[in-house]
Amino acid sequence: MTRKRIGAALLIAALIPLLLIIGFVADEADDTGYFEKLSIEVNGHGSGAVVQAYYDENHNSDAWYLFLPSCADISQSPVHFSGADHLEIEDINGVVTNIKNGGYLTGLNRDETYLIRFVNGIGYTVADGKIVYMQSENTPSAFIATETGNMEHLNLSKKNTEKGTMTLFTSDGKVDYFGTLDEIRGHGNTSWRLEKRPYQIKLHKSTGLLGMGKARSWHLLANLLDVSKVRNLIVNDMADKAGLCASADTVMADVYFNGKYAGLYQVSEKVEIDPARLDITDLEEENRKVNLNDPATYETTEVEGTGESEISYALLDHTPMDYTGGYLIERNYVDRYSSRPSRFKTESGERYVVRSPAYASETEVKYIADLFQQMEDKAGAGDSSISEIIDLQSFADKYVLEEFIKNEASGSTSSFFYKDSDSVDPLIHAGPAWDYDKTFGNGQNDTVDAVRTITFNTNHKQQTMLFYDLYMKNDEFRSLVKKSYKEKIRPYVEKLLNSKADEFAEIISADNGMDGFRWHDNPDSIAEDTDKICGFIKERMDFCDEIWLNDAEIAVVHFVGDGEDRNPYIGVIKGEKLTALPVLPHDAKSGAHWIRKDTGEEITEDTVITEDFEACLST
Repeated sequence: MTRKRIGAALLIAALIPLLLIIGFVADEADDTGYFEKLSIEVNGHGSGAVVQAYYDENHNSDAWYLFLPSCADISQSPVHFSGADHLEIEDINGVVTNIKNGGYLTGLNRDETYLIRFVNGIGYTVADGKIVYMQSENTPSAFIATETGNMEHLNLSKKNTEKGTMTLFTSDGKVDYFGTLDEIRGHGNTSWRLEKRPYQIKLHKSTGLLGMGKARSWHLLANLLDVSKVRNLIVNDMADKAGLCASADTVMADVYFNGKYAGLYQVSEKVEIDPARLDITDLEEENRKVNLNDPATYETTEVEGTGESEISYALLDHTPMDYTGGYLIERNYVDRYSSRPSRFKTESGERYVVRSPAYASETEVKYIADLFQQMEDKAGAGDSSISEIIDLQSFADKYVLEEFIKNEASGSTSSFFYKDSDSVDPLIHAGPAWDYDKTFGNGQNDTVDAVRTITFNTNHKQQTMLFYDLYMKNDEFRSLVKKSYKEKIRPYVEKLLNSKADEFAEIISADNGMDGFRWHDNPDSIAEDTDKICGFIKERMDFCDEIWLNDAEIAVVHFVGDGEDRNPYIGVIKGEKLTALPVLPHDAKSGAHWIRKDTGEEITEDTVITEDFEACLST
C-alpha cells in the first residue's frame, strides 16, 4: 500500500467517530426526540401497558416524568428507548448506573430527580436531561390504546368514535380486563370543553370492571372542575345510602391513553336500563323486536302541542303492545334537549329527553309526555292524588339529597326519572343520581354556594318548578323530605364528618400527586378543597337541622329575571340575611339592581328577610 493510501485510510479512520457524532446530531438535533421514545413496560406484561415519558413546559421543572401505576414494580419493568446504546442514570451523589435497552431502572427512588444521558455505541452522549418517576399507591390502572395511536380524532368532536383495546389492572397488578373496546368516544357537556376530557367506552361484551356489575358501557369521568376529586364519590355513596335506585358504582383509576398518562379518572357505571344497573323493562329492546329495522335508522319528526308543549319521536313501523315502560327520562335545558331524537316539553316549557328508548315511537312519547304533564299539573295545584302517578318517597329522597349538597344543576340537567311497565310498577320514580362535581360550595354563583338558604332546585338557568311546587304545596311530600333527612341523609353526614370524608380523601391522595402535577393542581389546594367540603357540610347540617328537624319558619324571595335565565326561589330562616343575590340577567341595563316589587326597596346580601315577597330588576 502506498504512503498516500495509508494516509487516506488513517484520515478516514480518524474521521469515523466525528462522522458518527455528526450523524447523530443531524438525525436527533433535539433531545426531545430521545425522551419521547423513552418508555417503561409495566412489569413486562406485554399487553400495551406502557408508560411514556412526559414533559410539561408549563411547569417550572425542566425534568421529564414517568407516571407509574400502583402495580408497577420498577425493578421488573423493562425500560425502552431508541437512538442510543445505553442510558446513564446519575444520582445526586454522582453515582452512575448504566442501563441497556430492555434493562431495569433499579435503585431509583420515587420523586427524586436524576440526571439521564443517552449514550451511543462509542461512548458519546447524544442527549441528556433530567428524569423523575412518580407512582401512585393502592389505585387500579387502565391502559387504553386507540386504533389511530393518538387522541386527535376523538378530541375533535364528542361525536367521533374509535375502536381500541384496554388492559385494566387492579391496584395489586391482577389483570381485571384485557380485550377490545368496540367504541371510545367523548362524554360530558361543560366538562368536555375542558383540557382534561371525560370519555365513554364500550366493551366487546358485558363485563364487570373492578368489582362492579356486568355491562358494556362505562364512563371515565375527569372531575377537572372538582379540585378535591371527592364530590362525586361522596354524593354517589350518599345517594346509595339514601335509597335512590341504581346509584352508580364508581372506582378511581389511573388512566393512560396510548401510553400517555391522562390522570386520575373515575371509572363509573353509566345511567342506563340494564339488569346490572337500572333493572326495569327494556322498552328499547322491545322496539327492536317488533320493527324490521333498527329503530335508530327511522326518521324523526316534531309536533307542537298546546302552550309550550311539543313532542319529538321516531317514525317507527310498530309499537309493542305494552308501551307503558320502561322509560329513562332526563330533564335538560334547551341546547342539550334539542339534540336528542325523542323528547317532549310540557305546557309550562319543562324539557325532558327520552333517554331510553332513544328512538321512541309516537305512541310511546305521547304516553310518557302525558304522564309528566299530569305530574306537573298536580304538583302545581297541590293535588294530593299526585301520589297515584309518582313515587313520592323517591322524589323526596332526590330532593333532600340535592338540596342538602347544593347541586347547581339540580332539577335542570343530568336529572333523571324512570318508569317501569305498569305490570311491574305504574309510578314515575326520581333517580338515578348523577353528576355532582358542582356541589358543596363548588357552584358558579353565590346563591348556589350559600350555606343557609333553601332553593328548591331552582338554582340553574331554565330551572324546574317541580320540586318547589311539591315542597310548598304538598304536605305529604314535605313530611317525607323531613323524614328522609332525619333517617337517611343526616346519619350518613355524621359518619362522613367523623371518618368517611377522610377515607374518600385517602383514595384521591393515593395517586401521590400525579394527577395534580399533570393538570396543574397544587396538592395544598386539593387538601384545602377537601377541608372546605367538610366545613360546608357541617354548616349545611346545622341549617338543615333547624328547618327540617326543628321546624324553623322560612321566608321565600322569588327573583324574577328574564324568563330563560336564573329566576330562583330563595328561602331563608325568618329574620336572617339573604347572604347572596342571583346573577343579573345577561341583558340587564347598566346600574340595574334587585328591588322589592311591592315597595321598590333595594335588595342586597344584607337584607333581613321576614316575609315572602317577589323581587325584580330596577328600571
